[in-house]
Amino acid sequence: MATPALIVESTLRFLREHVPFSAMVRKDLEFIAERAHLAYFPVGTTIVDPADGTLAKHLHIIQRGHVRVRNLAVPGDDEVRGAGECFPVAALAAGTPGTRRFEATEDVFCYRLSRAEFDGLRQESAPFAVFCTEALAGVVQHSLRQLRKNFTQRALEQQ
Repeated sequence: MATPALIVESTLRFLREHVPFSAMVRKDLEFIAERAHLAYFPVGTTIVDPADGTLAKHLHIIQRGHVRVRNLAVPGDDEVRGAGECFPVAALAAGTPGTRRFEATEDVFCYRLSRAEFDGLRQESAPFAVFCTEALAGVVQHSLRQLRKNFTQRALEQQ
């Protein structure tokens, strides 16, 4: 079933207001707008949980609400994401379950693309491919900083 034109245009307007979508050409934005499904997650819902060991299945683009991101590998390393932000980009790009749990801190609406649609968009859109690579690099850099910190702490404890 085709997505009604009014919904597509509304989605395009929303996407154009947020990075990386603001750098993408209309054809790529239409790809998202025509395929994305709007999903609702009530407050307290775990939207993505890598603890179950399954690969990330969907790209989520927050349309409304806020999501707490809990880094399971680094306790206390939490952040909050809002409208226009995406998750779990690095896990999808790497083809892994990831290390971050995403929980709705209020009622949340997200545009969702399947893993296959995410992969197709990454192949077709250079700005989106760069965004995904940078997200993956950010996770690697964060992990390296944490390893250095742990190594330094252990070295100091042994002195």
